[in-house]
Amino acid sequence: MDADFNLSRLDEIPDVVPAADRAAPSAPSLAPRVPATAAGPSRAELRSRRTMAIAASLLWLAGHLVVLAARTDFAKLGVLYPTLQIALPGLLAATAISLALWPGRDGLGAGVTALRAIALASTLGMALLTAALPLPFPYVPPALFTFGQWVIICGDIIAVMAALPLVLAAVVLRRSFVTASFERGAAVGAACSLAAVTTMHLHCENIQVAHVLVGHMVPAIAITLLAALVLRSVTRV
Repeated sequence: MDADFNLSRLDEIPDVVPAADRAAPSAPSLAPRVPATAAGPSRAELRSRRTMAIAASLLWLAGHLVVLAARTDFAKLGVLYPTLQIALPGLLAATAISLALWPGRDGLGAGVTALRAIALASTLGMALLTAALPLPFPYVPPALFTFGQWVIICGDIIAVMAALPLVLAAVVLRRSFVTASFERGAAVGAACSLAAVTTMHLHCENIQVAHVLVGHMVPAIAITLLAALVLRSVTRV
């Protein structure tokens, strides 16, 4: 090998390409520049909107109760019946909306299992309880309306009661659910429908098991399923 070949002299070879031209020109960015004023609402603003939506929903339900008037048979109902048919659905509604809006430890919300459990317990569980709950006193519904008419009247009122809370939920929860949008929508629907059922139980004095089951709980189940389908497309990110 030639003795003049010395690797230590490689640095003496001139560079054909200047150092300033070595880096390839960067491609222009195609992403639109978002001005600072277009930033989304803060977490505090989102919490405020949700709080106002819940407050407006409660006022909506209270207004219906004022217009329809509260029932007058509380003295005959005892303790068990109001507890299981008025206090319990209200508690389940509060639990369902709290779980649906809970951000979770990682910001992904509650788990699918918990959401499904609260939706089923809130609707199907209340329906089963209604079917098994004994009447506090012998009851015969007034002959003012037929069974079918009673069912239609109460079912329509429950649907109207739940309508505004569901619309408000669709507005304030738009693109809020990263995961389990169907299950969280079902929980929101269960909360709205059971809040309406609670209000109806504060008004309707027809405690016939078949009426409460078909006229009150069946509409609540239908509203929950409809809310899950509609809110899934609105609330998912």
